[in-house]
Amino acid sequence: MKKRWIRLLITGLLFCRSGAEAEDGLPVLSWREAVPMNAWIQSPTPNLVLTQRAERPWTGQLEIERRDLLSETLRVTQLPVRVEAGDELRLQIPPDPSHPYGVFKLQVTLQGEDGISHPLSNLHTYAYAPAPLAKTLDDDWPLGIHITSQDPRALPGFKWYRTFSMWAYDNPADGEYRWDKLDKAFGAVKEIGGRLVLANDSTPAWTVAPERVDGLPWVPNATAYPPDDLVHLRRYLDALFARYGDASDTLAVLEVWNEPNTPVRWLGTHAQMVEVARVYKQAAQAQPHPPRVFGVQLSAGSHFRYLEGLMQAGLLEVVDGVSGHWYEELMCFDPQTPISNLHQKVENFRKVIPAGDWGKIPVWNSESGISICAREEGKLVSQQTLNHRAEANPVFDPAQPWLLGPGWRPVSERRAAAGYVGGTLLLMSEGVEKTIAYTLHEYIIDDAPSLPWVAFGVLGSLMKEVDYRQVQRLDAVLLPEDAGTHQAVAIRLGAAEGPGLICVWAYERDKKTGRSKHWQDWQMPLEIRVPVHGEEVELRDFYNRRSDPLRSKDGWVQISAGEEPVYIIEKP
Repeated sequence: MKKRWIRLLITGLLFCRSGAEAEDGLPVLSWREAVPMNAWIQSPTPNLVLTQRAERPWTGQLEIERRDLLSETLRVTQLPVRVEAGDELRLQIPPDPSHPYGVFKLQVTLQGEDGISHPLSNLHTYAYAPAPLAKTLDDDWPLGIHITSQDPRALPGFKWYRTFSMWAYDNPADGEYRWDKLDKAFGAVKEIGGRLVLANDSTPAWTVAPERVDGLPWVPNATAYPPDDLVHLRRYLDALFARYGDASDTLAVLEVWNEPNTPVRWLGTHAQMVEVARVYKQAAQAQPHPPRVFGVQLSAGSHFRYLEGLMQAGLLEVVDGVSGHWYEELMCFDPQTPISNLHQKVENFRKVIPAGDWGKIPVWNSESGISICAREEGKLVSQQTLNHRAEANPVFDPAQPWLLGPGWRPVSERRAAAGYVGGTLLLMSEGVEKTIAYTLHEYIIDDAPSLPWVAFGVLGSLMKEVDYRQVQRLDAVLLPEDAGTHQAVAIRLGAAEGPGLICVWAYERDKKTGRSKHWQDWQMPLEIRVPVHGEEVELRDFYNRRSDPLRSKDGWVQISAGEEPVYIIEKP
């Protein structure tokens, strides 16, 4: 088949897609690009391919429509083309330096010489963000994402990649091992220079007496009880380290059991959990490149009594760090939010860690998720629309507005992006070192990363310019100061005398109903005064599309910020 190339100037980001069947002699469209998950982090150079399988040539106009999902604007480019019979025409799209960060959808239409338009069915979605590569990030980088053995691809912007490793699956019989699932995740993370966190649980049924086989119904031949003899666990861990404990230090952290406070996952005692953790620690320390061992993995919600009992049983003596899971709490910024909130859960850990050790014992948010509403006809659905629909639903309960029937209400894509960034930065200001978003499939919509990935990419690119290890909560002031139920938040990253990055947003407080950010209307911008270092600073929007210079007055600047944060860049 003949091939020829045409360079087409258009701002677009494309990835390989199988073409549709030829119809009425029309060329077949496909996207051919080697960019994983349509996630662009540099100026894109995609390839659009038209293949004419008919026995006659096709001549007409090629129209490419690019929709910006954030601004809802369209950009259309047209080009006259001719595809010979049996020919393949490739249009190479060079980079456009003015391309904004965000998520975009492409629609291609062919218009023949007869004037009839033929929209091609294989739409294409892509995302563009300045997400740093894992190999360029230090191990103290605070951002991570959960991957699975079914989809072990590793998005840029993160250093830490978490996955489940089920003992019952890996070790189905005494002396028998199968590593096919873990091999995929380990290989993907190692290839990009990332660090892997293994969340390990599920006891093989063959290690316990028949009457103790219970729990973990989603794992075949598994039980939530500890093994009758811990020597079986040690042999498994030795085999795991022998396979993955290499000098790359890819295998960096093992989490002892996942959410053991839930009976379906753990049916042992606190003391037995500590003994299991001790075996993990001993096995890790015997390795030439020992990974760290983390305990607890406390599920969403408070669960303070379980946490307290585990600590009293001696967990901190046998682990290197502790972790919890902030789900709905990630968007509950106000300490006064009832039921559960971000601050309260941090305080639960602070209460059980001995005085003087807070800040020395790592605390991680190793699993955190915000369910995103699906797009409709390729467009974002606003939070206001979601709220109106929920309130009109017969199963809506105003006493629990974050639910719709028995299930959690998904939030808008923009709210999820804002919630991930705001919640992560608040946790950092509270002393939680890392947040791992759960899970990769929540980030992939229409075969491309969604807005939360773009938001994390922008945050990461700005964080790299400052000392992100130093985090401080600032006293932001709403104007007018009697702003009622609203609250402003400002988090500064950076050394006291060095360049700084300040993230600012506002939210509506709610002291009566829990999980406030999941159901409230979208918070529009409010006037906020923020303390800054230096006389000149720069204001940037959440997706780094706009930049405005500001001059401070008496060490303060006045800005507008709502639920979607803005960034203030302090110059050295």
